[in-house]
Formats: sequence, C-alpha cells, structure tokens
Amino acid sequence: MSLIRRSFGLSAANKYTQFLLILISNMAIARLLTPAEIGTYAIAAVVAGIAQIFRDMGIGQYLIREPELDEAKLQVAFTLMTTMAWCLGIILFLVSSWVSEFYGETELQQVLRIQAITFFIIPFGAISLTLLKREFRFGATYFVEVVSTAVHVGAAIGLALWGLGAESLAWASVAGVLTTSAGAVLARRGRFAYWPSYRGAKAVLNFGGAVAVTQLLVSLSRDVPELLIGKLMGMSSLAFFNKALLPATIVSQFVMGALGPVLLPAFSKKHRERDYEQPFLYGVACVTALLLPGLMLASFLSDWIVMLLFGPQWEQAVDPMRIFAVATAIAAATNISSPLLVALGYPKAPMKMQLVVVPTRIILVSLAIPYGLGAIALAWLGSGVLGSVIQCYMVHRLAGIPLLSQVRAMAPAILFGCPIAAGIGTAVWWLQPEVTVLNSAVVLGVAALVFGILWLAVLSAIKHPLYQEIQTVLSWTRRATGASSG
Repeated sequence: MSLIRRSFGLSAANKYTQFLLILISNMAIARLLTPAEIGTYAIAAVVAGIAQIFRDMGIGQYLIREPELDEAKLQVAFTLMTTMAWCLGIILFLVSSWVSEFYGETELQQVLRIQAITFFIIPFGAISLTLLKREFRFGATYFVEVVSTAVHVGAAIGLALWGLGAESLAWASVAGVLTTSAGAVLARRGRFAYWPSYRGAKAVLNFGGAVAVTQLLVSLSRDVPELLIGKLMGMSSLAFFNKALLPATIVSQFVMGALGPVLLPAFSKKHRERDYEQPFLYGVACVTALLLPGLMLASFLSDWIVMLLFGPQWEQAVDPMRIFAVATAIAAATNISSPLLVALGYPKAPMKMQLVVVPTRIILVSLAIPYGLGAIALAWLGSGVLGSVIQCYMVHRLAGIPLLSQVRAMAPAILFGCPIAAGIGTAVWWLQPEVTVLNSAVVLGVAALVFGILWLAVLSAIKHPLYQEIQTVLSWTRRATGASSG
C-alpha cells in the first residue's frame, strides 16, 4: 500500500474513532444539560473558535507546504504562534464580562475564562502535531488525537454528571488540549529549540495571512449566524440550531476529517511531481460517493436521528436538519478544491470565494431569522450552492481541470446513489414506524444496512473508484491479518 493510501487509512481510522467517541458524548450531553446550557457553551465556543483562527494564522499549512524546512523556520513559526495565542488568551479573558453582559448570561463569563486557558497551552503541541502530519506519521497522530478525544469526552460527561453545567464542556476542552499538546511533543522525538525568533516572519505571514483570512471567513460563515441566533432568538434556539446542524456536520467530518490532514501534503507532493488532475478527480469521485447519498438518507430520516441521538426534547431540530443535510451534501461535493488550490500556490483563491459566499450567507440568515430555523436552513442552502459553483469554476480556471470532468466525477453519486437513498427514505416514511428511541435504532440500522448493500452493488457494477479503494483496503487488511497470524 502506497504512503498516501496508508496515510488516508490511518487518518480515516483516527477520525472514525473520534467520531464514535464524540457521538457518545453528544448523546449523553444532550440528556444531561439543558438546551440553554448547551447554547451558552455554543456562544463561548464560537468566540473562542474565531480567536483560534488568528492564533494559527495559517502557520500549520505553511509548515506542511514549505519544501525546505529548517530549525530557523520552526523557531519563527513557534514564536509567531505563541505570541498570537497568548495575546488572544489575555484578550478573551478580558472581554468575557462584556460578552456575558451582551448576551445577558452570567455563566458565559466563567465559561469564556476557562476557554482562555487553552490558548496558553496550544502552542507547545501545535507545531509538533503539524510536523507529524507533514512527515505522514499518521499512526502517531491517531494515538495522540484519539486519546485526547477520549479524555475530552470522559471529562465532559463526568463533569456534567457532577452538575457543572456549561462549565463542564469548557473544562473538558482544557483537558483535551492539554492531552493533545503533551502527546504531540512526546510522539515527535525530534526536537527544535523553543527560543523566540522573528527572523523570517515575513515569509511565514505572507503565506499564512491569506490562508488565515480564508479560514476566518469559513468560520464566520457559521459563527456569525450562531451569534445572531443566540442574541435575537435566545440560547435555546441556538442549541436547536446546533443540534440540527450537528449530524450533517459529523457526517461531513467523518469523511473530510479523515481526508483533510492528508490532502494538502498529498496534493503538494503531486504538484511537485506535476501530476494532480487525476488524483483530484479520483478524490472528488470518492468523496461524493461517500457523502452525497448518505446525507440524502439522513435528510429523510431526521425524525429518527434526533430521537436516537438527542431525545424527545430536541424535536424542534428535525425540520431544519433535513435542509442542513442537503446543504452539507452540496458543499461536500467541492470540499477538496481548497486544499488543491493552496497546494498549487493559490492560497488567495479560496479567500476570494469566501469573500463572496460569507457576506451572502450572513445577509440571507439575518433576513431569515424572523421566520424561524427552517428559513435559516434554506438561507444556508442557498449560500452553499453559490459556494460550490464558485469553487468548481476556480478549479477550472486556476488548475485547468475542465468543468465537465468535475461533473463527471460527481455524476455516479448524483444519478445512482441519491435516488437509492431517496427510495429507502420514502419507504420508511410510507411505513411510518413510531418515533421512539428503540424504533429509531432499528429503523436507522436497517436503513443503513439496506442502503449499504444496494450502493455497494451499484459501485461494483459501474467499477467506481470508491469500490476499488474498498477492495484495496480489504486486500491490505487480509494480508496484514495473515502476516500477523503467520
């Protein structure tokens, strides 16, 4: 198995394990905390999340893409990241009282101050974790990130049971970051000096600035609507919004979270070899075959998903979840475009796209707020369609990959996978099983099994790249199992 395929496999195993742990956590937290408590933490997470983008400043992507990486560049990267992180931690602590007063939530101040602690820890592990990914050491990142997630989940559930409310999620975040930083430093035995140095900072910031602005815009496209909903509709409505968006986000991250850490190093390597078009189209075909039909099925089965994951108190999340699932599917079809453009030396291209999409989304969501979460979801869908169209055009113009080739790569998922998912979803609606926790587990299990069998049969019949990848993984697994038993 090639280095890149093996890295994808390890990255996938990493994200799938984290997915299961986070799923367990969300199911438990949804039953232990009230919608208002979850909404309070969501505001704190949004504010801290925006600050995290300024903390990174695209430094991680710079370190991965830089052809010649020496100790001096590592030192300046660490110095810049530490400077930004510590300044932002102090700012977050100082503005916590103002944010709390703005939203009229006294608990929010303490939650933000706890979140600020993470900014003083992150720089000591972030560089090491990035270098592990640059070196394709995804076995080490698997161990570090899974252990960190397990610590985070355990702390969140334990502290919620103890009665700490929204603060339990903030302290869990601190525990997870501390575990990640310690694990990354220990996993990467090669050392560099943690001494301040700003020599060469301009080169880092020139590249990282555009990447950071892009990441900021992507973050704002979700964060600003959350801030508006929290202020204008209340913490409970924000919590319902988050739950409606969560399953679609998890499904997207289930695939993109596995591919993301490998895509930029892989595309950078292929760019240096002047061979990136076919790997990109191959990736588009695989990603769309995994995501589009699955999210379509999730849209049909939202009633049972909400009941199983969150319980009856979250019923208001069902209808917007249907629309968010479709919106996520459309966005996922072009999700690997940005890593390709960055790898080809166009870090500003994704930024320009977001400069169009983000204001559009914020305006549409603002106009939709008086009409409820369903209207907000439709606004989200409209801006997502615009973003996907722009990304396809940019890949065509800058990377020279024809639009028709991109559409052909997506076609099997659209023409075969989505109708299969819609057929299964319609059958469940026609049968109308009662929406209880037990029935939800049965309905979702049977629907997923039937969909998996039918979709695999179609992928096999049309000799789809995803089926070839599945065969490769199974063959490698059999050889590995045989070697270990022998």
